[in-house]
Amino acid sequence: MIQKIMKNKGILAFAGIVIGVILIFGGGKFAESLIKVVGYVLMGAAAAYLVSYFMAKDRDDGMLGYCVVAAAAGILIVLLSGTILSIFPRVLGVVLVVNGVTNLTQANGTPKYSKAVSILIIIAGILVFFNPGTMINVITFVAGAALILNGLAELDIIRRFW
Repeated sequence: MIQKIMKNKGILAFAGIVIGVILIFGGGKFAESLIKVVGYVLMGAAAAYLVSYFMAKDRDDGMLGYCVVAAAAGILIVLLSGTILSIFPRVLGVVLVVNGVTNLTQANGTPKYSKAVSILIIIAGILVFFNPGTMINVITFVAGAALILNGLAELDIIRRFW
């Protein structure tokens, strides 16, 4: 049983390392491809809802609603993946600034480092908002590096068990 779990963890660790390398060297193009994959997954979910609607004995109209919403969202995401990728950093920047300001206003009576973290979040939000292309590359690189390190750590854990 443990060996089976470790084998599956090994596959996930290798997948994480491969995806991390692709993120580091592929950059924004890979991010756009990932967005399209989300759209295709939603369209697949729509097909699954449609099939389950017609296969079920008691037909639930909610399944048809889920099907329509998932299909529409999937098609929009696939068609507008470039737009989503260009808008995402700006939205992320606004969310970070709002989150940082909210945290800063609620930091009364908390340790000083929490105020410093809030200020760093605000600065990160401003940087992401005004430099979206550069920041997407940085975020993609950091995500890739994190996946590689996580995969290597998982492989080390597996090595220790065997």
